[in-house]
Amino acid sequence: MVELLLELQMEIFELSALSCPVAIPKFMLVAWWVNKWVERFLYRTIVFAEPIKPYRAFRPEILLRAIRSKPASFFRDSVRNLNFSADFDISEEDAKDIISACSGVVNLHLAHRQILSNSFMDVLPPVKRLYVAMEKLFHPSAVDFTHSSFSQLTHLEVRDWLSPENANQWAKLAALPELTHLSFSDCRQIFPVFRRILDTSKSLQIFVLLTSGHHLDIYRASRHGEEKLLTQDPRFVVMASIYYQWDWQMGVHSGQDYWARAERFVAERRTGLVHEWFMGTVEIFNRNSTEGLLHFLEPYSDSYKRDIPGSPRARGICGGVFKMV
Repeated sequence: MVELLLELQMEIFELSALSCPVAIPKFMLVAWWVNKWVERFLYRTIVFAEPIKPYRAFRPEILLRAIRSKPASFFRDSVRNLNFSADFDISEEDAKDIISACSGVVNLHLAHRQILSNSFMDVLPPVKRLYVAMEKLFHPSAVDFTHSSFSQLTHLEVRDWLSPENANQWAKLAALPELTHLSFSDCRQIFPVFRRILDTSKSLQIFVLLTSGHHLDIYRASRHGEEKLLTQDPRFVVMASIYYQWDWQMGVHSGQDYWARAERFVAERRTGLVHEWFMGTVEIFNRNSTEGLLHFLEPYSDSYKRDIPGSPRARGICGGVFKMV
């Protein structure tokens, strides 16, 4: 009976820790055995700037102090999601030390371009989800998609500035064995390469183009040639750019990120309920809300059908989709 009660208590504290990580320091004060149960969840998701409501912001120097005070296995086994946004100060060496210690991380957001260099490849673990400027990561060498760190990669957000001059190297993404979700930002000028990736990849299920307001140009271009073939592929989705930092956190916390929205949209395309490739998206996003997304135009809703590219109303709303509150 006592063992059953302890198991129940452990489950309650663990569920509470996962649902509200910001409260974990208070849970750790309840008793030594509660501290032992929940401390690892404190580091499960590490965000250094602009946390949404369930999370707390970490300071790099305090995190490094904790890393140096604990056995190497603690952070290796505890950290699963790690976010280096562009909105805080950290040195390249400190960032490398953190990644090296968190070698069990599976979801890595490297938006902090100033810290990236090819020396990161020495410590980068085989992650499943990666958000990064690839060329910056490998500079001055060429991007190597055969690197062991990409062997388990399922979700990749490419944050590079792409151009026709460097387009062909991206076709090699199709060779990544586990890649199911791929996204680029505002790079419609290399549509033929996107078509090649979709045609040759054996695993790709979702291809997202995040655009900051040029979707009408894409819409006009998609009416002929290779662009038309691309937009007719049900796996191809264009959506307005999102606020990456909060969207990433919502994905970790509730599974409701732009990947999940794209999956629903692609499913609707495949069943014939949606015939467009441009997806209506979030209009209001509140990081202090437990829901995170306060309003979303579902792709099969009447409001979405009124907002498809080319319509007069779409021209009025789609340039500035997010309101930060």
